[in-house]
Amino acid sequence: MRRILPAVLTLACAALQSLEWPVSPAMPSTLFGGRDGQTLSRGLVFSATDTVRTAGPGTVLITLRENRNLTGFPTTLGNTAVVAHEEGLTTVYGNLASLDRLEGTDAVEGQMPLGPAGTGAWGTEGEVRFQVLDRDKKTVLNPLLLLTPLRDTKAPRIREVSAVSEGGQNYALGTSKYLKQGRYRLYADVSDSLDGSQADLAPFRITVLVNGKEQSVIAFELLKEDGGALYLSQREFTAGELYRVSGKTLLGEVSFVRGQTDLVIAARDIAGNERSAQFSLIIE
Repeated sequence: MRRILPAVLTLACAALQSLEWPVSPAMPSTLFGGRDGQTLSRGLVFSATDTVRTAGPGTVLITLRENRNLTGFPTTLGNTAVVAHEEGLTTVYGNLASLDRLEGTDAVEGQMPLGPAGTGAWGTEGEVRFQVLDRDKKTVLNPLLLLTPLRDTKAPRIREVSAVSEGGQNYALGTSKYLKQGRYRLYADVSDSLDGSQADLAPFRITVLVNGKEQSVIAFELLKEDGGALYLSQREFTAGELYRVSGKTLLGEVSFVRGQTDLVIAARDIAGNERSAQFSLIIE
């Protein structure tokens, strides 16, 4: 069933209206689900943006103003516009220079200019934060599922894979070939990049297989909420767990039994570029 879910979600998103990029050139510095300070990125982040535009026609739901003087509704996104579209989609444009162009406006057209990036969000000056919400399902969607694909010929990178035992012993795979049987948490530096960009970005999917059997999948497709915490794919993949180890991503837990074991970690980006790392282990 797990192998079917990605295709099902992709087809479901294809049935929704497509969106246009809110900035040009479209070169994100952070992708959906990537590390964003102490939490997970809820959308795309763009740096040094001249003009932000609406991703499609819709209705302005709400605007939130930068809260410099502790008046009004506080927002970590600075000046923010929230636009409702058909089929239950909502787009969010955070850290705008101003909201003047939306004064007295209820309906907006696609690619309507909203202005340049501002300085009021909790982030780097000049950043624009773009998010897509599914109002009906109460989830945060990866905008890349609905936007025109970017040129991307680079496969993700998989580096510094390690296995941590229940007792806290850390084994660097590739160096350590002999492990004791038991449960391990797997960590690795997994990142992607786009053509023309040097930024380390989140991949689209990470899969762990033990002896050919799928053990764990992290799908960077949507964020759900449980008890106030956002998570990817499964409840253990919250920001606090996924990026607990500096510079690495939690890949999930696996059980190793005595004998020879083949461990495969595969990472794929949304363009379909894939890379895998394989380790032959002796479990004692």
